[in-house]
Amino acid sequence: MENEKDTKSKSTKGWIRENFSILISLALVVVMLFTVVSPLGLFTTHDAPFQLLAACLGAIVTVLITSLLLKSQAKQQQELQTSQNEAQTKLQEQMAKNELIRERETKIYEEKLHIYKEYLEKLCVAVKDRQLSNEEKIQLQFQTAYITMHTKDPHVKIISNSTSKILKLLCSKSSSAVRSKIIAEELQIQLFTLVRCFEEELYGESKEKNDNLRKEAAKIYAEAFDSFESEENDVLATPISIPNEANFEELASQLKELCSNWNDDWLMKMQGDGFRMQREGKIGAIEVGFWEGHYYIQAEYEGFSDFAKALKRKYGGRRSYGTWWCHITENGFYAIKQGEMLANLTQNESMQKTMSNWIDILIKDIDSFEQYANWWQALKSEGTIDNYSKWNYWIWADEDTNEFMCLVCDFDNAEFGWPFLDTYKIEEENRIVIVLWNREDKEEYTTKLLDRLKGEISSSENIEGNRRVLCSMPIIDSNDQLVAKEINRIIGCINKI
Repeated sequence: MENEKDTKSKSTKGWIRENFSILISLALVVVMLFTVVSPLGLFTTHDAPFQLLAACLGAIVTVLITSLLLKSQAKQQQELQTSQNEAQTKLQEQMAKNELIRERETKIYEEKLHIYKEYLEKLCVAVKDRQLSNEEKIQLQFQTAYITMHTKDPHVKIISNSTSKILKLLCSKSSSAVRSKIIAEELQIQLFTLVRCFEEELYGESKEKNDNLRKEAAKIYAEAFDSFESEENDVLATPISIPNEANFEELASQLKELCSNWNDDWLMKMQGDGFRMQREGKIGAIEVGFWEGHYYIQAEYEGFSDFAKALKRKYGGRRSYGTWWCHITENGFYAIKQGEMLANLTQNESMQKTMSNWIDILIKDIDSFEQYANWWQALKSEGTIDNYSKWNYWIWADEDTNEFMCLVCDFDNAEFGWPFLDTYKIEEENRIVIVLWNREDKEEYTTKLLDRLKGEISSSENIEGNRRVLCSMPIIDSNDQLVAKEINRIIGCINKI
């Protein structure tokens, strides 16, 4: 009871506080009416109080009703606005949630598409040579695990069964006894089965499919392939014997005759079932060996990443600091089994031409790079590279042709537009030049720098537009150390500014 009384008391006090201004206004109205009306004598003395009271009550009731109506209307509008705001907030939250769901589904779809495509590519690489290395087995196991993350269990089972059939069909010892037409037809059927699972994972069950049409397509492929004779046996000759040192020297001589850039300085040595080529006392080398299930060719210039970067842009493949390499895929090399490359190469002229072409272009690349690398090493021995820390030294290859063009010495100085020195040979003019220019490609920076260096460095010749030749020397009279000394002198002068 006491709690109810307290609640009512608090409610009454709250109502009075909320309507305090109205009550004061009503009191003032009553006072004013009494003050104004009484002197006028509009009412008789007997009924004046009653009439005045009635008028006041009427006014009070009117004001109260109006006030309540206005407050009720204001409260309804506030509740409506609050409801609209809440609805708008919920709508925005739902839209944001839907957008996140769409984005997530899109990413999952793209990831699925990538994984499924990569699975087929890895499977193709694994079975292409009709054998399965331990490394390829591991890769396929991991690739299947990737698929499992985004694929329903029934589909994973179907994919695994079809992959198993493909591996047995192409890589088992008994597969060579099966007619190529049967292999082609069964292979196509299993590939279609794989793709069917991928389709259902990507697009659901709505896409129309017809197994009979796919089987007919597999037969069409098989009949088409069976009508052509395979040249595989001509390219991959069955090895008669593994070459010994004498046979290898004969093979090296045959390859050398096919190369235009291979001089007597380059020595080829047998290395396992491959070989390695290098000049005595030189860094550049070429190597052929077996890696990741296939034979590769490699060119290296230890300590110089600029060499490998340019070759990767030029030929593809892979690189690791100063080493570039790629698998040899032409003329059946990709399908040669481990331990049989030299035997095949000895017997197959077409493969010899492929190998000699690779050797020839890589010798040319190494010879081209070597001149600039020799200058770099001479600068190193002069102490230039260690003493001038604000300079960077690297060998530049043309962005279009990826041919090695010059040794670059780059100075970190914004005042003169980041100047640099290019050192290179002009074969047709039989000279070596050291050229000054800047990264901003503006003549005023170079002019400003030369003005600052008057008396120490001068230039009386422009080349390739406005580039300034600071030094020119005949090739016949120069050597690596002389070129390095001149570069060191110019760098020392510029470094003082």
